[in-house]
Amino acid sequence: MEDLFFTFMPILMIVLYLAVPAAVSIFFLKLCYDMVNLTKEKNNKLERLVRLLEERKQENK
Repeated sequence: MEDLFFTFMPILMIVLYLAVPAAVSIFFLKLCYDMVNLTKEKNNKLERLVRLLEERKQENK
């Protein structure tokens, strides 16, 4: 049983050292992607608002 533990322990450590940073990086990239999408949506809403205000300004002249 001890031999099995000492055989798989280095493999497990290597997997953890690779998997944890990879998972954190993927999570961070997903958050960045979501933030970019939110920013695009807000920009679209602001552009629509600006167009609407410009149209109203033209109508009032």
